[in-house]
Amino acid sequence: MQETVYTPGETGPAGGIVFYVDSDNTHEWSCLDAAPAGWYDGDDPEVPWGEMGLEIGASARGIGMGAENTESIAERPGEFAGNLAAVLELNGYADWFLPSREEVVLMYEALYREGIGGLAAEPYWTSTERNADRAMSHNFDTGGQISGQKLNENRVRPIRAF
Repeated sequence: MQETVYTPGETGPAGGIVFYVDSDNTHEWSCLDAAPAGWYDGDDPEVPWGEMGLEIGASARGIGMGAENTESIAERPGEFAGNLAAVLELNGYADWFLPSREEVVLMYEALYREGIGGLAAEPYWTSTERNADRAMSHNFDTGGQISGQKLNENRVRPIRAF
């Protein structure tokens, strides 16, 4: 059986939109895809990242690190960005997570800048924590990274690796 080859912008097996292909075989997976537009009651929800004053150690920022960060975030109860991503089940797939700082940049470049995926011109949370009170988000309007208070309500778009 021949393996399916994906390119950015195509629909992945879980119904998400492929935004990164690991052409160098650096990772145990081949692609990253973002949940489709409307994944949460028709929109990308705006929720806090987490609790203020609590550093949980989700500080990894590289490609392939979002899942590990999200596991740490989801250990804390509450309707926070990482928890929404971690509990998503879509088209039979339950391995979604909040993208790391570098993963969300890839999503911004391949999807938002190309007008694909229905992403808003607003800040989106990453899974990368800065300290006990702040976490990183990516402002899709300006393209810049922001360190915001964890209680700020920013948008969430889960991703998965496959």
